[in-house]
Amino acid sequence: MKSSQTTFVHSENEFASGVRKRPRGPRPRSSSTQTYIPEQPLVDLKSQAIAYYLHNHVQPLHDAPSIAKSVEDDIEWTFNSRRDSPTIQLAISVIALVLYGKAQNQPQAVVDACVAYQKLLHDIQFLLSSPAECDVEVCLFSTFCMGRYEDTVHASDQPITRAWAMRSASHHDGALAVLKAFKDRQSSSNPPIPDIVKHTRRGMIKSALMRNRSLPEWIWIGRDFGEEGLESEYDSMIVRLVDIRQRLFSLRSDVEGDRSSERTLVISELVKGCQDLELDISRFPSRFPNNWIRQKHLLPVESGVRDSPQIVYSYQNLSYASVWSRYYATRLLVNSTLIGSLKLLHSVPNSPAVQTITSPQHRQLQKGQSTIAEMASEFQSSLPFCLGNITGVITEEEIHPICVRWLAWPLTMVMFADELDRVKKEVFMAVIMRLGRRVGIGALMGVEDVVRQNEIASGR
Repeated sequence: MKSSQTTFVHSENEFASGVRKRPRGPRPRSSSTQTYIPEQPLVDLKSQAIAYYLHNHVQPLHDAPSIAKSVEDDIEWTFNSRRDSPTIQLAISVIALVLYGKAQNQPQAVVDACVAYQKLLHDIQFLLSSPAECDVEVCLFSTFCMGRYEDTVHASDQPITRAWAMRSASHHDGALAVLKAFKDRQSSSNPPIPDIVKHTRRGMIKSALMRNRSLPEWIWIGRDFGEEGLESEYDSMIVRLVDIRQRLFSLRSDVEGDRSSERTLVISELVKGCQDLELDISRFPSRFPNNWIRQKHLLPVESGVRDSPQIVYSYQNLSYASVWSRYYATRLLVNSTLIGSLKLLHSVPNSPAVQTITSPQHRQLQKGQSTIAEMASEFQSSLPFCLGNITGVITEEEIHPICVRWLAWPLTMVMFADELDRVKKEVFMAVIMRLGRRVGIGALMGVEDVVRQNEIASGR
């Protein structure tokens, strides 16, 4: 049997057959396939922003005392534990994108933050239409992020207007409505109190202090919102201070009000309230644990620069320094309020107050002024440590963004101390503006407008 024979024909082109040499270098592409493919980043912009934000702004200090904590301490946990919530994920992208965009000069991140903010605002307005039924954690987290967004996008070269303040404050009012809904539920079912509820309430107290607003009675008792121990003690003092300052502001604003003995009695009550508050806050550090203790350092005279203290304090960590900074600022503001009350009492016709240098009120004035100067110096002596360098000058770029979290509120409190020496106040003002520039928060950079408006409101 014959085997079948198969013939294979191999056809080569001129290059393969060796007739012509193949040209060196890359082969030209056909014009129909030449398209531009942009480089794709390994991580998208939103992910970069969130990573930046979590690393630089909300790093948890695991041994931080509860008294120093705020909503920022809840962000990383909430973000990771509520990945199933699109609203939570949207909210953190708002604050992360805007802070990343401002601090890192990324305009597209700011644009993306604006788009995300508008969507979040729409979603939360719908949820808050029935606050009694809303997810408390979602709503409080989102209102915080939107308020911080407003603080950040404020242009530093524009005055802090009433319109901007109302936009920012509207988110605070929304959070207050959610807290009220939570409080109503608590009275009927006694649910566990999430940290974000406790910390949001602290934010509402700060807001009331800055806006000279009264606090509703249902929010007065810190224990109802999880405050205990030292934090409960400090909480009660701050609530009392908010009440006194709001009443004092109302009396100052009522220029046509009654100047009779009834008015004198009301102002005298405020004076007494400030005196009691000064006594309580002065004793507060004696309750601090031993590991909160501060260390005093004396710097060489030649190492000092303008406005730099010769005595500086150091602490075991930044959160302990923050507790002391709150003490300095609170006591300073209490004494400023006391002096303001005494001066208002003196303005009432026929009032016996401050008539002679031997009067008890005059001595109280002198003591208050001395305490203000002492607290301002103590606070200033803590700033080098808080900013990261107790031995010399630190540049703006060297300030870690986390400093804003621990320092912004005590510094803001000082800005409302009408009786603080203007030169000393400008030292603190310069620090808070540096922090604002470092992280791109326009409201901090515009703090000078806040001071000016507060002075006008106080009749200064």
